[in-house]
Amino acid sequence: MKKLTKPVALAIVSVLILVILINITKISEFVGKKIYPQKYSEYVRIYSEEYNVDELLVYAVIKVESNFDNEVVSKSDAKGLMQLMDATAFDVAKNVSEDIEFNTEMLFDAETNIRMGVKYLSELLDRYNR
Repeated sequence: MKKLTKPVALAIVSVLILVILINITKISEFVGKKIYPQKYSEYVRIYSEEYNVDELLVYAVIKVESNFDNEVVSKSDAKGLMQLMDATAFDVAKNVSEDIEFNTEMLFDAETNIRMGVKYLSELLDRYNR
């Protein structure tokens, strides 16, 4: 059996490392999408930009609060993706737009819940100086 020269051995090791890194990246992307699916990405992107809140923070809140189930209601009666309480939602609705005739059933609409949830999150972040 012939002995490998140093350059050939380094090239083989480099290729193996590259293959491993590519597979790790693919695996981590797959796992990341399973743990934090980016459902509702259009709404998250739009309202994160509008209210200056990090998109990943919004996804984390949605994951923890509702696990991406827009119809969930908690024991304390918080509703929807970002688990908004009725009173909080009414207050935020006034700040979002005077044109909205808000009712609590709107909290089950993904876009409305994300819009109001991100606005409220923005207000909290501003209150505590981001």
